[in-house]
Amino acid sequence: MIRSLLVLVAMLAICATAAFSQVATTSTLDGVVTDPQKAAVAGADVLVSNVNNGQTFKATTDGRGYWLLPSMSAGVYKVSVAMKVFRTLLIENVKIDAGVA
Repeated sequence: MIRSLLVLVAMLAICATAAFSQVATTSTLDGVVTDPQKAAVAGADVLVSNVNNGQTFKATTDGRGYWLLPSMSAGVYKVSVAMKVFRTLLIENVKIDAGVA
């Protein structure tokens, strides 16, 4: 059986929300990964890299395709989402403004 290579559509609804405190210094980054038919993709690897200092963070999607990285510092990041039968998706220039209301 030939495996067809589907384009991974990451409905990354990338949300950067300020942490709960008076003066927030971090934010949460999360999203949902779906395939072209809008079905959740469980087990996808999410890698988030700070473009200024090279610091990386890893997450794996759950059964709903959801992933979460708490306590992200302000900065500019690139997000890649990978899973075997899909093409890797790269989203660049994801900006997190921690502490901004």
